Amino acid sequence: ALVGGGIFFAMGRSAKPAVSADASAYAKRVAVLYFEDQSPNRSLGYLTDGLTEDLIKELSTVQGLEVTSRNGVSPFRDPSIPRDSVAKVLKVGTMVVGSVEPSGADKVRVTARLVDASGTEFKRSSFEQNTGDPLAMRDVLAGRVAEFLRERLGEEVRIREQQSSTRSPEAWALMQQAERARGEAEKAAAAGDEGGMATRQFTEADS
Repeated sequence: ALVGGGIFFAMGRSAKPAVSADASAYAKRVAVLYFEDQSPNRSLGYLTDGLTEDLIKELSTVQGLEVTSRNGVSPFRDPSIPRDSVAKVLKVGTMVVGSVEPSGADKVRVTARLVDASGTEFKRSSFEQNTGDPLAMRDVLAGRVAEFLRERLGEEVRIREQQSSTRSPEAWALMQQAERARGEAEKAAAAGDEGGMATRQFTEADS
């Protein structure tokens, strides 16, 4: 379950399919690659991870889409890996890629792109959002990606807000920071934990 409010996706046929039936079936195999943290000191990693993983979860609920899990896309965090190679390994026809970068003192710019299996980008959208409201950022991102998929697949993708146990941006942000610290701790532990990095990261995650 998401810490913040969820997004509900539903798909229905539109009047004009954008691609042939065979191509559409392949295009419905989707991978959301981890968004790139473009901050100078990589301080937005918790935000890029949270946005990516929430988007994977929500798209996975859409009937008719076959979405690669976060474990499936995790090995391809490096943006220098050719997109067509990623698509070939994951056997997907559509990829969502993006980035988050600072934009002033208290805002970030989120850029999302839709890429096909050849690595060709054919849709892009950017928006700015206050860093203090990551849930609104997530919801806007979900809406933009829904629009992308509607144009890509020739099918309507409808989204609406759901009630949730909390709409606290602070709680969501803290949860993402804890998850990222835990992930870094596990990496350090697997590498032998020289210098006590794992212990420090586990302590940070717990706090």
